[in-house]
Amino acid sequence: MTEGTKNASVESESTPPATVSTTDATKTAETPSVTDSTKDIDSTTPKPVVKTPPTRPIYHGNFNIWWGLGTLLGLTFCSPRQLPRAYRLYGRVFMIHLIPSMAVMYCTVWNFFHTPSHGEIYRRVHRFVGKVAYIGTWISSLVGLYVTWVHMYNPTRVGFNIGITYSGILAMCSSALGYYYIRAHNIPKHILDMHFLFFCSCLVPASMRLPTLIGFTENPRYWKGYSWLIPLALGAASLNAMQRKSWI
Repeated sequence: MTEGTKNASVESESTPPATVSTTDATKTAETPSVTDSTKDIDSTTPKPVVKTPPTRPIYHGNFNIWWGLGTLLGLTFCSPRQLPRAYRLYGRVFMIHLIPSMAVMYCTVWNFFHTPSHGEIYRRVHRFVGKVAYIGTWISSLVGLYVTWVHMYNPTRVGFNIGITYSGILAMCSSALGYYYIRAHNIPKHILDMHFLFFCSCLVPASMRLPTLIGFTENPRYWKGYSWLIPLALGAASLNAMQRKSWI
C-alpha cells in the first residue's frame, strides 16, 4: 500500500459520516414536545362550572323580628317628611350631616335584608349599596362631629353630645372594619361589623329620641344615659337570629 493511500484511509476512519439513521429521525418526528402535550391536555380538560344561586323573590330576605323592630325605629326617625322642618330649624350645615345619615340608614336596612347569596342581581346591588353607605358614613360622621361640637355646640347638652359622638366614631370604625373584612373574605366578621354599624350607630340617635317619637313632650332625664342599651340588645338578638337562620 502506498503512502497516499494510507493517509486517505486514516482520514476516512477519523471523520465519521454526518448521517442520521432513519429510526432516530422517525422517533424525533413522532415524539411530541412537553409544551404541545400540555396544551392538548388543557384544551381537552373540562373547566369547572360555577353555579350561581337562583334569584330569590324580593320579599324573601333575611327577616327576623329584631331587624324589623330596628328598621321600624330607624325609618320612623329618618322619615323624609322631617327634612323641611330640620332645614328650617338647623340650617344647611346640619342637612349635610342629616341627608347622608338617612342614606346610610336606608342602605343598611336593604343590605341586611338581601345579601349576595340571594342571587346575582342582589350581589351587584349589595356591592353598590355598600359603597354608597361607606361614603355616606364618613361624610355624615365627620360633619356630625363638627355640628355637635362647633356649629351647634350647647354647653347644657354635653351628655347628649357625648352620646352622639360615640355613635359617629363607632360608625366610622365599623364601616372601615367592615370594608377591610369583606376585602379579606372574612364574612362572619364583616356581618358583625355591619350589625354594629346599623344597630349601635345608626339607631343610637333614634333611640335617644324614642320617648318623643312615641308621644312624650320631652325625654326623661335618665333616658340619655341608658338609651343605647336598646339598639345594643336589638343588634345582639338580630345577629343571633341571623346565625341560626331564624326569624326570632
